Amino acid sequence: MTILLIEDNLKTRAAIKRILEQNLTEVTEIIESDDGKKAVSLYKKHKPEWVLMDINIKSQDGLTAASEILTLNKDAKIVIVTMYRETEYRDASESIGVHGFLLKENLLELPDLLNRN
Repeated sequence: MTILLIEDNLKTRAAIKRILEQNLTEVTEIIESDDGKKAVSLYKKHKPEWVLMDINIKSQDGLTAASEILTLNKDAKIVIVTMYRETEYRDASESIGVHGFLLKENLLELPDLLNRN
């Protein structure tokens, strides 16, 4: 399984990567970036099975990048991973068609979320 991980905080990105590698044996590659615009080009290049996207990232917010990826491939599997708990972010995520919305305080739930979908 190839995963595209878009997170601007290095410690958080390392924690997510560690959780995935320790709990999902089928992970073959994790492509990382901290940039929303780059996320779209990395998606085109690598065609990952999953995209894990923060909202507050460089050059373009994660919701916009996720929407662009879903325009390229309506079946793209995207999980918004954020610290924003406001319902407006969850509603915006659902309205663009992402597969999941996970608060960073619940990162340990990420492997189960990916396995369910």
